[in-house]
Amino acid sequence: MSLLTSGEKTILQAQIGNIHDTWKRQIVAYKTPDVTIISSDTNYNFAFKTNQESTTVQNVPVSGTYNVRIFQPTSRNDFEKAVVLTDIPLSQIKGAVRLKMEDDAWTFIKDSIKVVIDGETYDRMTEDRHHGLFTPEYHTVWFLRTE
Repeated sequence: MSLLTSGEKTILQAQIGNIHDTWKRQIVAYKTPDVTIISSDTNYNFAFKTNQESTTVQNVPVSGTYNVRIFQPTSRNDFEKAVVLTDIPLSQIKGAVRLKMEDDAWTFIKDSIKVVIDGETYDRMTEDRHHGLFTPEYHTVWFLRTE
């Protein structure tokens, strides 16, 4: 038995979605580049790299731009909460950000090798936490800024 009707739950979920839309920012996620081999020589052997005179290898970047909510700890209290929630050592948490994203962004970002936020590069530190108000609809993940 729920204290809220399904209609009330729908309204509340829509309001949480509005919060996400209000505070979202764009990030760029990069996956491992696709390798395209263009060979005009039918005798080219990819395994042994023979007859390469007429072969071109191209790395095609794979990236996507997504809207996420970004939290960057700034106070001692924020840092302590982050350490408790993530098991990330305090020495690393100062360069970390927490990203909260919808399912479509997570589908791409979970396989990414890095994300770029405001020109800074970050690597994923934690697994995702799938959550929501009444049903899981957001993923929260911590990323660490790379040097």
